[in-house]
Amino acid sequence: MKTLAIFTLLLLTSVTYAQDYGVADGSVGGSEGFYTSLGLFYSFDDRGRSGSSTSSTMLYNLRLGYQLYNGIRLGLKYAAESSSTTESVSNNDDSDNISDYGLFVGYQYDKFFAAVGYLFGGDWNYNDNGTENKFTKLVGIQIDIGMEFSVGEHFFIGPRFTYKNITY
Repeated sequence: MKTLAIFTLLLLTSVTYAQDYGVADGSVGGSEGFYTSLGLFYSFDDRGRSGSSTSSTMLYNLRLGYQLYNGIRLGLKYAAESSSTTESVSNNDDSDNISDYGLFVGYQYDKFFAAVGYLFGGDWNYNDNGTENKFTKLVGIQIDIGMEFSVGEHFFIGPRFTYKNITY
């Protein structure tokens, strides 16, 4: 078995449809109801050295769950990442496609949150200059910390730092 560790910083958006239990500032903690979250990350790098190298990465993370009035969140998560690198001098093309899914439990206090997830499925497809590699049955853990700021009655946005440790 081998292990893959991934660190990412996502822009998080979430929508919570919840009954408010008296939190005056409108923060998520203190509400109970269904919860959905979408995290997004995109990067593009075009290096104009003596040869050309470009790389791009797109990552998204979707969560569906339920938040209890005491701030505890329970639910399901799905994540997918796609990245590619092209170097024209060496004619080297690499690509990565990783998807995983699992369960999570988290805690929301005011604008801050933390979550731990158990990943029990997924695939990793890796292409190294024409050589295809495919790994299935990914398992592992995911840890998230971040903040959410209210930008509407049921809409929140903020940063999330994610660490994944996947075994394949």
